[in-house]
Amino acid sequence: MDRKKWQKVLGITVLAIGVLWMICDGMKGVEKTEDWHGLNSAVELVKNGHLAGYNDKTVGEAVDGFLGNAEWESGRNQSDETMVNVQGSIMYMDWKADCLIQFKVDEEAAVLKIYAFEIDGEGQDQMVIAVLVKEMFK
Repeated sequence: MDRKKWQKVLGITVLAIGVLWMICDGMKGVEKTEDWHGLNSAVELVKNGHLAGYNDKTVGEAVDGFLGNAEWESGRNQSDETMVNVQGSIMYMDWKADCLIQFKVDEEAAVLKIYAFEIDGEGQDQMVIAVLVKEMFK
């Protein structure tokens, strides 16, 4: 097996393992409610916010440099938690892939964290997420 095929097989394997780590609510549990009072401010909170350890760029700046054609939306999951999704495209292991980054937002405390990270619909494990976030904030 040549190197490129091996890299692709390895990438698919990593993606498959990531499914085991995927959080159940993921994208399926979020109801899009763009007009609900406060949810648009959740998008702004995420765009203008910082992830712990990455104070040089806002999340919005990092996303703009990482995702192509980024689209933002907010909603509430089945547990009535505020979620913000950003979708776009990335180059992943030499191929174009769809990417979803989902943030869980506590608006009262102005705290956000990455809740899910999917590539081509496959949830990523914590190790892959850490590598992708580091790349995003480069």
